[in-house]
Amino acid sequence: MVHTIPLDVLIRYPKAFTRAELEAPENIRRVSNTALKFTKTENTDEYVIGAGPLLDFYDDWSTFFARYRTASRADLLTHKSVIQKRYKGLFI
Repeated sequence: MVHTIPLDVLIRYPKAFTRAELEAPENIRRVSNTALKFTKTENTDEYVIGAGPLLDFYDDWSTFFARYRTASRADLLTHKSVIQKRYKGLFI
């Protein structure tokens, strides 16, 4: 499961959303198992998200965060809409 608007927003743009809004069912999506690709890290038993749609989804948000040091609620909702269309195959 992923938050379509990441919880990082609470720190980066503290007035845009409440925690309850970001943890609401409308902001959480199940991810298709076929979209998950994990890579085992060297010298540990941990796995990290590997190349694939889920990593691309997070990279897209990272790019948004880097580009917009300030963002309104409307900006975030617009980006959420764009991302949901772009990665529609990621979600169940």
